[in-house]
This record gives sequence, C-alpha cells and structure tokens, in this order.
Amino acid sequence: MKVNFVLAGLTIALIAVLYGLVPTRAETGETAKLHLVNFDEDNILQRPENLDNWVFLGTTMGMTYFDDEPDPTSPGLFSSILIAAEAYDHFNQTGTFADGTVFVKVVRETIRQDGGFFMGDELALEVHVKDRERFPKHGFNFYFFPAGAVEATAMPEDNICVACHVENAAFDNVFTQFYPRMRKRLQ
Repeated sequence: MKVNFVLAGLTIALIAVLYGLVPTRAETGETAKLHLVNFDEDNILQRPENLDNWVFLGTTMGMTYFDDEPDPTSPGLFSSILIAAEAYDHFNQTGTFADGTVFVKVVRETIRQDGGFFMGDELALEVHVKDRERFPKHGFNFYFFPAGAVEATAMPEDNICVACHVENAAFDNVFTQFYPRMRKRLQ
C-alpha cells in the first residue's frame, strides 16, 4: 500500500514537471550552484582532484600576455584548459555557467624532440572559479598553484587576469572563443 502512494506521488510530480506546473530555476530566478572544489575554513582553495576526469576544452602553445612575436624554435609553454564535467553538462544544457563552475589551466613545459614539440612536466595550475558570493565585484577570480602546491589563496579581486577576461572574453568572462565545443554551443 505504501509503495502505491509513493508511485502515485512520483507520477503526479512527473506530470507537473512535464506540463509546466512546477516553475523551473529560470522562471523563479534561482541560479544553479555547483560545489566542484573544496575550500577550507579560511577560504583557501584545495587543489582540484581527479583532473583526468575533467572535460578537455583546448590547448594553447606559447600563449603569452605580452606582444612579443613567437619564436618558432622555442614556442613557449603548453596550457590545457579543463572544466569539471558537471559544469560542462550544465553549460551544454542551459548555455550558461552556473555559480561554482571551475576551469583549470594546466601549464606544462614544452619538450622539443624528433622534429616536434611535446608536453612535458606540469609547472603550475591556474584555476578560474565563478562564485558571485565569494567574489561579489566580478563574480569570479583566479587561484595559482605552483607545481606541487596543494592549496592556494585567491588573487586580489582587481588583478590583471580578471581585467583581461572582463575585457577580452567572448562570453561571461570566459574565453569561449578558443574552445571549439563551447563556441559551437553558443552559435
């Protein structure tokens, strides 16, 4: 008997959702909040885990923050951009980045061998966290993890990375113009 009541309740809830009787997050103004990284009690970010399971967005080689011409014999560092799978799923479903979305740039040395360039050891992680509560001025900020570091504090809210993203990023302070799958989703 109890099972029948539960099934009936689930059926009614499903019908309400299907027929639009229950407001969606967008209709209520509620925004999704993801919890993809860990902060300790002092607001220090712990190094993101399981990066091998994150979604790959793209790689740059030799990207600098200066106007120097690239040197073809020494092209600079590799930087691979990852996004947590849950945040990527939310983006694909809604076309927006939920609060709590995390991007990680894995910076690696470049090895020249056998006529080509290959990724070497990890040198650092740069972590981009979207969090309107934690960063009320811009809604996001950056953390820098040198190789081997397991925790990091946020950069000051008015830093050069934030300024560059605000000025140059194609969508919601994210360089989606450089990530083919995101670029396609936003077209």
